[in-house]
Amino acid sequence: DQARSGRYVASVIPLPKRGPWIDLEFEQSGIVVMKVNKKKFPLALLLRVLGYTAEGLSRELGRYAELLPGLLEAQYRGARVLEMSPEEALLKLFTELRPGDPPKRDKAITYLHSLLSDPRRYDLGEAGRYKTQQKLGIQLTGRMLIRFEEGEFKDEGLLPVLKYLFALQSNEPGYEPDDIDHLGNRRIRTVGELLAD
Repeated sequence: DQARSGRYVASVIPLPKRGPWIDLEFEQSGIVVMKVNKKKFPLALLLRVLGYTAEGLSRELGRYAELLPGLLEAQYRGARVLEMSPEEALLKLFTELRPGDPPKRDKAITYLHSLLSDPRRYDLGEAGRYKTQQKLGIQLTGRMLIRFEEGEFKDEGLLPVLKYLFALQSNEPGYEPDDIDHLGNRRIRTVGELLAD
């Protein structure tokens, strides 16, 4: 979706079967932000929780040198995000998503797990999983973009979505924006799903 001239918004899956609508977009300043449940924060915050470092992101996204500062130089309340520890980033992310709740590690893990990693609360569905794998050329182990195992969050599909967004923003050949009105990009609910709700 081209929200402003020259700026793209990536809706990960416009309508997951269950869970929040996730958007990645570029701010006017060039910072890449993520929107979940109408809350907006620098994407680098979640990437840091997932264990990505500035060096790792530079390796993965190095060919997009003009867009990379939007991740590497992202700040959260005056502190550079990628210089934080993953635990510190988790607490900052929790504070952003749940203002007013005291930031405690266990609470933050539970909340983020329920928001993006719990299959009972976030589910791309089989159709969403298929479309994601087809579009991004990846294999997902489940129907979520972020896994939680052995006490840590693991990325399944967030970095590939970001790569696609960067390629789109750089006008790389072979990367086309989706038409949001095309029925192939819509999620149709079956009668069984409607009755279950």
